[in-house]
Formats: sequence, C-alpha cells, structure tokens
Amino acid sequence: MRYRVFNVLLLLLAVLNLIDYGLTLQALSHGVPEGNPIMDAALDMGIFHLVKAALPTALLLLAWLFSDRIKRVRLSVLALLTVAVLIYMGVTAWHIYGLCFKVNGL
Repeated sequence: MRYRVFNVLLLLLAVLNLIDYGLTLQALSHGVPEGNPIMDAALDMGIFHLVKAALPTALLLLAWLFSDRIKRVRLSVLALLTVAVLIYMGVTAWHIYGLCFKVNGL
C-alpha cells in the first residue's frame, strides 16, 4: 500500500512540476518577473529549462526507479512527498490566479 501511495505521490509531483514549468513560461512571456530568486538566477544564466523542468523530473524518475530497493517506504518520506504535492498545488493555484486575473484581466 505504501509503495502505491509513494508512486502516486511521485507521479503527482512530476505532473505538478511540469504544470508549474508551463505556467511559469506563460507568465514570463507576459512580462511577469520570476518570483523565485533561484529560478531567476537560472533564467539569467540560461539554464532555466534544465533547473525548472529537466532536473526535478529526472530526480523524481530516479526516485521511482530505485524505490523497489527500499525495503519499506517510511511514513516520513510519504509525509514529505505529501507536503511537496500540497506546495505545488498551491503554486499552481497561484499561477492560475495570476494568469487569469492579473495578466488577462478576467
């Protein structure tokens, strides 16, 4: 059961990360500045796409590939992944709010 929850959380995190990436690109194309100083520095250095999309997706894929080597998934890992999913859900909601109401004036 924990493995199933672990895999679902990893998948949700990967999907939400890619949604965040796409919405961030959309916001940047409308002239909205990057709010995260680390991502802003990555944008200035020209490695934004790598840091924002490729690296997190690759790390989540590695976690999924090596999850079978873990004898049992600890509840603390599941709790951490759950918190990360909730944070990304909040970030996604913030992006949608910003794009709909601030940029497009809906």
